[in-house]
Amino acid sequence: GLFSLCWILFLTGWLNCSAQNLVPNPGFENFTGSPTGAGQLNKATPWVSLGATPDLFAPQVSLPINPCDAVGTPVNVGGYAQVRNGGNAYAGIAIDPFNNTREYVSSPLTVTLTANDLYRVEFWILLADSSRYAVNRIGAYLSNGAPLQAGNGVINFTPQIEFTSFANDTADWIYVTGIYQATGTENYITIGCFRADNSPLFQKVDLGIKNSGCSDFDAAAYYYIDDVVVKPVNELVKIDGDSVLCPGDVLNLFSTVNVPFWWSDSNNPTDTLSTLPILVATPNVPTTYYLNGILKIDSVHVTFVNPPIVNLGPDTLLCKNDSVLLDGFAPDIVTYNWSTGDTTSFIHVKDTGVYYIEVLNT
Repeated sequence: GLFSLCWILFLTGWLNCSAQNLVPNPGFENFTGSPTGAGQLNKATPWVSLGATPDLFAPQVSLPINPCDAVGTPVNVGGYAQVRNGGNAYAGIAIDPFNNTREYVSSPLTVTLTANDLYRVEFWILLADSSRYAVNRIGAYLSNGAPLQAGNGVINFTPQIEFTSFANDTADWIYVTGIYQATGTENYITIGCFRADNSPLFQKVDLGIKNSGCSDFDAAAYYYIDDVVVKPVNELVKIDGDSVLCPGDVLNLFSTVNVPFWWSDSNNPTDTLSTLPILVATPNVPTTYYLNGILKIDSVHVTFVNPPIVNLGPDTLLCKNDSVLLDGFAPDIVTYNWSTGDTTSFIHVKDTGVYYIEVLNT
């Protein structure tokens, strides 16, 4: 007999959250006046510089003589950089990978974060065409008040959200995101590189000689920043898939999540089975599987049902005009499907032929 399983496929992946963005002026679009040169991030209120002087890129009234002061959009001292998602502005920071000098952009949040709540932090970065270097470890730091920067030095705090790979794309904006659980004091976000030149985590790559005429680009890594978001997350951790198998069947469990997650099972609940959206397994005993989020856990217990046993008897010879009863009944069978189209547990046949039945016990 046949044992039937019905698999329902659910779309798996990060779910978009429509909660309110707690970062004011997230795309630097609202500014008090067109920038006339470098170092004018403060025109995009309430964004501020902390010590060094990051840049605001927006349409300029006239092209300045000094190459470093060409901070228009989309063409500027860094090359060509289209605004990521509409509007006409973005910020820019220089990272000197040899002299421990850094630029940061910082802004107050509209509200203080709530203790133990989860928040999605996201922003976009793009390496300038004229940037001599590319680096890793660009991140976002959430804090109580704006962090202090001594001159243009490194801010020695560990960012909660960090892009660990080299950000070396000069054509397409790079998405940086992560989930953060708040302590309840955070009311500022600061973006930049929080790793010192001699940090084993910090790395740089030389992209070759550049000729922008501006040292911030020719001797440093320069990144544009756009669309900064901090928004609450209502954690969703859910498993979909069948929990009853035939012995030897392959199990497929589908995750629906909006936070980082990992799979485990009742044999080793603290060990990671997988971090893929779909868990594929072949259990041989009843097992509980867990989908572990940050604060929430969903589980499913997988059991087994043996296939139904049907015996229609041996092949039979009939005399003309005789008939024979073919009986497929079994107490655990739910559905009968005969080759004749009948759906009862038994049929009478009198014609020569091969007859078969498919049965389902679930």
